[in-house]
Amino acid sequence: MCEVLCERNQAGLNLFLSTICKSKTMIPGYAFFSFLSSYQESFEKAAEEVKVLKQKPDQGEVTALYGLYKQATVGDVNIDRPGMFDFIGKTKWDGWAAKKGLSKEEAMAAYVDLVEELKAKYGI
Repeated sequence: MCEVLCERNQAGLNLFLSTICKSKTMIPGYAFFSFLSSYQESFEKAAEEVKVLKQKPDQGEVTALYGLYKQATVGDVNIDRPGMFDFIGKTKWDGWAAKKGLSKEEAMAAYVDLVEELKAKYGI
């Protein structure tokens, strides 16, 4: 089970799980829940911080943020792609669909990492 968890997770979560997998230590349910709760707090903090960047990120970064946020909060895209004249809707849908298959935790970790990069790039 531990190997499966390590393979499915990336970013900060991957580092945490690889440490656990290498040590062959299984963490108690409450400790893992506490870790995920902390991850949720980091995600929520990043979602607030991205709103106050000194500069607006470029369109590609905004699309990536949107896709990761939706994947983390909703899961895989569950709506039809907007029509041909809804350019903004299609861009948002494409950004979300590009993250299909990521777990909630993977999407949160990637979102937090991206916000940290944007904070370094644009300032807060």
